[in-house]
Amino acid sequence: MCGIAGSVGWDDAALVERMLSVLVHRGPDGTGVYAADGVAVGACRLAIVDIAGGTQPVANEDGAIRVVFNGEIYNHAALIVELGRLGHRFRSRCDTEVIAHAYEEWGEDCVRHFSGMFAFAVYDARRCRVFLARDPIGIKPLYYWSSGGRLLFASEVKALLEAPVVERRVDETSVARYLVHRYVPGPATLIEHVHALPPGHVARFDGGTLAVRAYWSPPEVSLDHARPADLQAEFDERFDRAVQTWMRGDVPCGAFLSGGLDSNLMVARMVRARSGPVPTFSIGFEGGDDELNAARASAEALGTEHHELVCRASDLKLLPRIVWHADLPLGDPIVLPAFLLAREAAGHVKVVLTGDGADELLGGYFFHRAMLWGRFARRLVGPAVCTAVGAAVARMPVRALDCLFRYPAYLGAMGRVRAAAYARLLAHDDVRAWYEHLRALFTPEELAAATALGAPIGRPMAGETGRDRFVGQMLALQFDDWLPDNVLLRLDRVSMAHGLEARVPYLDQGLVEFLARSPAALKLGMWGDKLAARRYARRVLPLSIARRPKRAFYAPLERYLDTAEFAELERMTLDEARVRRRGYLHPTVVRAVRARARRGEFLAAKQVFALIVLELWHMMYVDRELGAA
Repeated sequence: MCGIAGSVGWDDAALVERMLSVLVHRGPDGTGVYAADGVAVGACRLAIVDIAGGTQPVANEDGAIRVVFNGEIYNHAALIVELGRLGHRFRSRCDTEVIAHAYEEWGEDCVRHFSGMFAFAVYDARRCRVFLARDPIGIKPLYYWSSGGRLLFASEVKALLEAPVVERRVDETSVARYLVHRYVPGPATLIEHVHALPPGHVARFDGGTLAVRAYWSPPEVSLDHARPADLQAEFDERFDRAVQTWMRGDVPCGAFLSGGLDSNLMVARMVRARSGPVPTFSIGFEGGDDELNAARASAEALGTEHHELVCRASDLKLLPRIVWHADLPLGDPIVLPAFLLAREAAGHVKVVLTGDGADELLGGYFFHRAMLWGRFARRLVGPAVCTAVGAAVARMPVRALDCLFRYPAYLGAMGRVRAAAYARLLAHDDVRAWYEHLRALFTPEELAAATALGAPIGRPMAGETGRDRFVGQMLALQFDDWLPDNVLLRLDRVSMAHGLEARVPYLDQGLVEFLARSPAALKLGMWGDKLAARRYARRVLPLSIARRPKRAFYAPLERYLDTAEFAELERMTLDEARVRRRGYLHPTVVRAVRARARRGEFLAAKQVFALIVLELWHMMYVDRELGAA
């Protein structure tokens, strides 16, 4: 795991050295730069595989190809054998060198031979070309800027900002999208002309021109299925293989462990695959009402070497540092406990496995069930009744709705408005609108009323008729941005902030493709979620663990609102003069949101947190009012 950077069109390597200087947290084990003919590529390395022999940049036999690489290629050992038979000579056993020879042998199609998580750059001196690639799921990040026949690329946006040519000018369309989503959907970023290379894409830069193209997309559901028992057996086998594969490396490997199904099933397979105890790490929250007791019971049952910690209101003082590492604003409060958990794990191991991705693949979120039930209701009673139900919900006592709310928080009047609007939306066959509404921080309608920013509205998407295809369509939507630009970006930033490599075996490409093609019976039903994983868990976990109901990893922000730490953050970022000067939201709107948050309303508290993060990001990355934390 590393931080990579490069430039085309500059005469010396000094720029790339400056870019790497702000990425050193990603790779504290060494830095290297290669420069020639107006091209420079470099990496700061976190050594996981072939610790002694994997120094970057890596070259092929004659030095015409140079590679810098962030990630892991898990089938690199097999590729070394295959490429050796084709006449390639290896100096090391590291996966970075595999990329150099694979590119030499197969050109840009080399990405189709790799299994793992990766973002890499190849400088091909023979063709005067730079080739960029990102893994199919978007586990590892890569950003670029290109103008006037020149190119910059890096693992994080902050590295690109080391070049004076990259102006710190905000893309206001992306600000609006952040306010809707709590993150910035790619490929745009908050900086104009700086883009993320999308997951499953490659880019070629030659002749002063950048060409970006896709090489992978999630497969669609196939209705030509094997017997249910055979599909379940294939899931079990693929999952076991993914966990064993993603554990590989030459350094100690641990795991994040919650009380939930995803991490428990993963750790159970890790325990079986290794001889000694697996180090596991859990986090809870001041005041209880968390999963620490359940995680502790799991650790005892599985025999792990367990570590736990508690997130407190005083930890809010770390938020500016987290925003600096996040690089793009992440407006979900769970970024705070995630950062603390990664810091704790980094004190014990260099690699952790996590359960991220399971909910996206197997329909584990509350909004998945809400969409499936909404589809059922619409088909059962028709659009007119949905509209009438929306009107009825708008008149319901908030306390009655709170009884149906799954989080330990107060839904509030704003929540009632959202629930009523969702019922009315079901009158329209637009799956994307349902999906966006259930995830929205500010809905487009709220944003249009609160700001001069344009409110982003997605293209309508009619729902598929059969349940298999509907569930497949609903889950595939998350590959657009939710997974790469929110879940995986957060995991990458909080782990790499501490020089920790985080791996996601649920997002093994073979497992992802198998589940994408599979029927809903393996994923989501009216009365249950993550069905294949739950069936497997009943065979390999104690029943007390396998039967635990799902509990969201929820940061109880409402407990922190009256603390001195939160008050200081609000004072720094959301005073009326600053809000007016920034100009995105009307001060009266921000004042009203803060008042609703003080009353304990779930959505308002999340909105206030996201606004604080957005302003901290501006203060740090645009105004440079705050330095690197």
